[in-house]
Amino acid sequence: IKASRKDIEIRRILNEVYDLKIENLSFIPYAEERFKLYAEMPDHSVPIDDLGEGFRYALAILSTAVVLEHTALLIEELEVHQHPESLNRLLNALFKVAKKKKLQLFISTQSLELISHALEASKKEELDSKLYHLILNKEGILITRCLSVPDAKLLAEVGPDVRLLHKYVSV
Repeated sequence: IKASRKDIEIRRILNEVYDLKIENLSFIPYAEERFKLYAEMPDHSVPIDDLGEGFRYALAILSTAVVLEHTALLIEELEVHQHPESLNRLLNALFKVAKKKKLQLFISTQSLELISHALEASKKEELDSKLYHLILNKEGILITRCLSVPDAKLLAEVGPDVRLLHKYVSV
């Protein structure tokens, strides 16, 4: 990441998403042969661990996304430890990176907020998105239902929880 200067893009995105002023990310020794990753700000440095779980998770995802090209990235529960506004910004940034790097994102979630933000972000970036509802039937077979973006938005507007589609149709 440092050798190819992808850290510049990662810092820029993290600063936008979390409204920070990170100038550098660096490993600083703290014990014999041990190092901690620090976010260097204009007036102080902060260990990444002190910025919270959501920030660390976003750093890991963004670090992976910026080095990949023409492949898929699987992300589980992106909303974990994210403030709703940070989640919205993170999704927008992640979808921009995906479009630029030609990444196919697979994001699993149980969060209506993430679904809503993802639908908005995909529209904003003009990405072809699909929403899949997964459920195990009584025989233990995984059943999938694909919802187009307009269908998912329509369902969200009229009220049924898209996470509970299996309750409306027998599987």
